[in-house]
Amino acid sequence: MKIKSYFILISILFIFFSCNNNNQNKTEIDEFDTCQQISPSSKSETTVFTIPTPVQVPATLKIIDSEFSNELVNHFLNTKTVYTNKQVKALNLGICFVDLAYIALNNQNQYSYHVLSKIDYLLDELDIENQDIIASIDKLKDNMSNTDSISQIVLTSQNQLADYFQEKDEKEVGLLMICGFYIEGLNILLNTYSKLLATNELTIFKKNYLNSLLFEHDIFLDNLIELTDIYNSKCCKSINNELKMSKVHFKDLKISINFDTDNKKVNNIKLDDKRLFEIQSHIIKLREKILSGILD
Repeated sequence: MKIKSYFILISILFIFFSCNNNNQNKTEIDEFDTCQQISPSSKSETTVFTIPTPVQVPATLKIIDSEFSNELVNHFLNTKTVYTNKQVKALNLGICFVDLAYIALNNQNQYSYHVLSKIDYLLDELDIENQDIIASIDKLKDNMSNTDSISQIVLTSQNQLADYFQEKDEKEVGLLMICGFYIEGLNILLNTYSKLLATNELTIFKKNYLNSLLFEHDIFLDNLIELTDIYNSKCCKSINNELKMSKVHFKDLKISINFDTDNKKVNNIKLDDKRLFEIQSHIIKLREKILSGILD
C-alpha cells in the first residue's frame, strides 16, 4: 500500500468531519460525532481510517457539563522548551489545538494567551508561512469568546494544516500532529473520568458519554498504530511503541458493547473503570515526554 494514499484518506476524513459539524446545532454535538468511514477509491488496497479531531473530547465534555481543569492547560506557562525536530514540534502543535478547543468551549479565555503563543511559535518553527493558515490562526485569536464558531475555526485550521503537510510531502509530520490530538484528548478525557469517579459524581448520563469516547479512542488507537508503523524516524517509532503500550492498557479495560441490531445503534458500552488509572498514568508520562521534547 502506498504511503501517499494513507494521508490523502486522512485529509478526506478531516474534511468529512468538518462537513458533519456544519450540520449540527452549534451549541450541542451529538453522541458518537466522529469521522465517517468512506472509501473514495474502488481499489481493493484502499484503506480508510477514522481519526480524532481536536474538538471531539472538549465538545463532549461540554455536553456533560464537566468541570474545567486549568491544570491541564497551564503547562506552557513560562516554559521555553526548544524542540529539535519537526516530529516533536508537530506532536506539541496537536496538543495545543486540543487545549485551545478545551479552553474556548469552556469560556476560560484567560488561559488562552500562552497556548496561542505556543501555536505561533510552533508554526514558525515548522516554517509554515501559508497565508490561509495564518489567517485562520488570527481568526482563532479574534473569536476565542465565540463558542458558537470556535469549533469550526479549529477544524478549518486543522484541515488547512493537513493539506499543507500533504502538499509539502511531510505526511509523517501531519500524522504526528494527529497523534498529538489523540494523546491530549485522551489525557483530558481520562483526567475528567478519574475526577468524577473520585468525587462520586459519575452519573449514568456522564458515564455513557465517557464510555463512548473511550470506545472511540480504542478504535482510533488501532488506526494510529498502523499508520505510525509506516515511518522509520526515531520519534515516530517511539510514538508507535508508546501507542502499542496504550493498547495493552485499553485491553485491560475490557470494553464491551451492546449493539441493537434492529435500530442499528449502540445501546450500552461497559468497561472496567478500576483499571483506568493504569492507562491514565501511561498517557500522563507520554504527554510529559512530548512536552519536554525528550522523544527527539
